[in-house]
Amino acid sequence: MLEPLDLERGCPLDNGRHDKQDTTTLGTLDTLPVELVRMILLDLDLQSLTSLRYVNRRTRLTIDTLWQYNEIITYASNSLRAALSINVGTSISCRQLHTELCSQECVTCGRFGAFLYLLTCSRVCYVCLVEDPRFLPLTPKHARIAFGLSSYETGKLPTAITLPGVYSHNSKIWRTRISLVDRTSSRLAGIRFHKSVEQMEEYVSQLQAKKISSYEAKVQINRIAGSRNPLRPAYTEVTDKKGGNPYRFMCVVRFPWLDRSRGKIEWGLNCTGCRDKFHDRTDGKLDWRWLYTTIGYVEHVGQCRKSIQILESIV
Repeated sequence: MLEPLDLERGCPLDNGRHDKQDTTTLGTLDTLPVELVRMILLDLDLQSLTSLRYVNRRTRLTIDTLWQYNEIITYASNSLRAALSINVGTSISCRQLHTELCSQECVTCGRFGAFLYLLTCSRVCYVCLVEDPRFLPLTPKHARIAFGLSSYETGKLPTAITLPGVYSHNSKIWRTRISLVDRTSSRLAGIRFHKSVEQMEEYVSQLQAKKISSYEAKVQINRIAGSRNPLRPAYTEVTDKKGGNPYRFMCVVRFPWLDRSRGKIEWGLNCTGCRDKFHDRTDGKLDWRWLYTTIGYVEHVGQCRKSIQILESIV
């Protein structure tokens, strides 16, 4: 996934470096009530908000005094860096990112989510991230094939431009930047474009059948001519290696939970007992990849027999 050090080097932020007062104005925005200006700024996308900070010192001070923006910078600045770095800052508002910062639940399963899926600005846990097909983004080409979309339609989708880096367990380095779109957004765009799920699936099926038929005809011709076979048409479904698929991690960043009642953040605690139980191949319903808040971990220990054994051996 996106590494904090790479984000800090590649997308430095100047928050906190400028504290001088200024007599410049906000222009037309100065005619509006302060509360209305703040509401407008909160609903601006992150890219526009960041650009607006550079207009003059007054706009920078106005934005920096938004407590929601301030909490993002203080506790989760790498989420802002990541959104700007992979080009999805135009589709995420300051309010939306702050709402996710103050929510601890995975959007899919409701457990503690320690990661942010940037294409939809959704908090997600590791298990859902590596297993749920909704969090496997597609290249625009594959989105067009899978959902019968045109280039114009995929061009309207929020698109991430990935960063070079290591995104899988085999330590393979991705040196080029590629475009990725969200699978669910692509599917919904396909349904709108074709008017219904049935029509979309029928169109995709017929188009794929035509491509395969054309491919097989060319193979026969090339076989007679002694030429090389053409490339086989791309499949409508991408081969999913789940945790080994680098696409799953190219638009993801570690994301803390801000407990505003205590003014503290939590990154998630891993259960040693569940991890040991996994390596011992002990049967159990608890997944060793789940992370917990402090309170959630205390509750979990009472359910994990291996943790209880570890604690008893210490005592």
